[in-house]
Amino acid sequence: MAIPLNQAVDMIVRGIEPNADNQGVIINDHHFYLRPHGNKNLLEKGETSYFRHRHVGKDDRVFYSVTVKGKDSYDAKITRIQYRGPFNSGMKKLNMHVGGALKELGTKGAIAAKILSFLADLNIQSKLDGDWEVEAAIIVDAIGKRMAAS
Repeated sequence: MAIPLNQAVDMIVRGIEPNADNQGVIINDHHFYLRPHGNKNLLEKGETSYFRHRHVGKDDRVFYSVTVKGKDSYDAKITRIQYRGPFNSGMKKLNMHVGGALKELGTKGAIAAKILSFLADLNIQSKLDGDWEVEAAIIVDAIGKRMAAS
């Protein structure tokens, strides 16, 4: 059974693992596992944490950074994605700001275009998994918004 995104984000910001009993978050038919703290050995300087995108093969990892600038003000970005699928693997550095922009541009706006154009070389795996990176940006933005509200 999936857990709603806002509930999962609230839990991870409070340091609670929302994936008990193999629960995850589903956004537009893409399944994600969120966690409050990732393996710190996998994080690069300035990264907040990461979450996983479930797909055929090993789960991809989405690394992100959130900086709270004040009440309801934040910078959120996907720093990199580790693709671990059978046809595309390796680390892709993105360093793409998503904080606050999704609500202004919509998921089909400039961020979606940037992500999809940047990842055009990952064509084969996308045929299996679909384009899920926009949903990952929605998650990172939701985490930033919730952290800034605290």
